[in-house]
Amino acid sequence: MKKLMSIVLVVGFVFTAACAAKPEPVATSGTTAVETTIQEEKTIAAREIKVTDDAENKNKKKFSVKRDGFELSGVIYLPEGDGPFPVVFFAGGLGADYRYLADIAKEQSDNSVAAVLFNFAGVSHLDELTVLKEVEDLKAVIGGVRTLSYIDGTKVFLWGHSLGGLVASYVGCKFPDEIKGMVLVEPAYALKDQIKKDYPDLSAVPASVYSKGFIDDLYSFDIYDYMAAFKGNVVIFLGTTQSAMGTTSPEYFDRAAKLYPSAELVRIQGANHNFQPKGWDELIKGTTEFLKKSIA
Repeated sequence: MKKLMSIVLVVGFVFTAACAAKPEPVATSGTTAVETTIQEEKTIAAREIKVTDDAENKNKKKFSVKRDGFELSGVIYLPEGDGPFPVVFFAGGLGADYRYLADIAKEQSDNSVAAVLFNFAGVSHLDELTVLKEVEDLKAVIGGVRTLSYIDGTKVFLWGHSLGGLVASYVGCKFPDEIKGMVLVEPAYALKDQIKKDYPDLSAVPASVYSKGFIDDLYSFDIYDYMAAFKGNVVIFLGTTQSAMGTTSPEYFDRAAKLYPSAELVRIQGANHNFQPKGWDELIKGTTEFLKKSIA
C-alpha cells in the first residue's frame, strides 16, 4: 500500500517547501468572492446513495452519490457486526486518488469505526478542483452515507490531509453540530499567503498553477474566522522535516490551536508533508487513538 503514497508525492502542494514566509494580510484584488450558499445552510442535507457489495470483501461496500451532476464514487470499510457504527470520512490531498489512504481507513474499521474513502470530482474534472467545490463533494458524501442503517449519523468524524485538511476544516466549522471531531494532517492553512507571496497580483497566477476558479474560491473566505465555532475535539498532525509545513509554517497551526476550543498539535518526528517514508505508521496509530477517545 505504501507505494501508493507516490500518488500524493506527485500531486502534493508545490508550495510546501517554500512556506517559511510569515502570514501577512491578504489583498484579494483581482478576485471575486464566490463562497457558496453553504453559509446559509443549517444542516448537511440527506442525499440519495447507491451501494453495492464488494465481491472480495464482505466488510467493504462500494457507493456513489451525485453532486451537481457529477458522480462521486468510493468505498466504505465496515467493522464486524451490524452497527450502527461511528464513521470517519477521509478527504485526500490535492488531486489524489483515495487509494493512498486505504490502509489507514482499514485500520479504523478494524477498531469499530466505519471508514469512508472517495474521490473528489476534481480528481478527474480539473474545473471542479476548488476548495468550496470539494466542500460540496464532501457534504454530498456525508449526506448520502449518513442515511445508511448501519451508520451512526450522530458520531461523524472528518479526516483531511493537505488541501483535504482545509476542506474538512471548512465543513466541520460550518456544521459544528453535525461533526464530532476532526483529524487534520498538515492542513493547507498557509496556501493563501504562499500564493500571494509568489503572485502579488492574483490575476496573474498562471492557469497551469491554479485556475482562476481555484483562486477566486480560495480567497472568498478565511478559515480562521470559523474555527471558534467548532466545539469538538481536533488533532493536527505535523511533520518535522524541512519539507513539512509543520516546520516551514508553524505559526499557522499555532494560531489554529488557539482558535479551536479543543485542539492538540502532534508533531511526528522525521515525517515530511506526506508522512513518507517516515511517520505513516505513527499517523495511523495517532488517528486510531484519537477516534477511540473522541467517540465516547
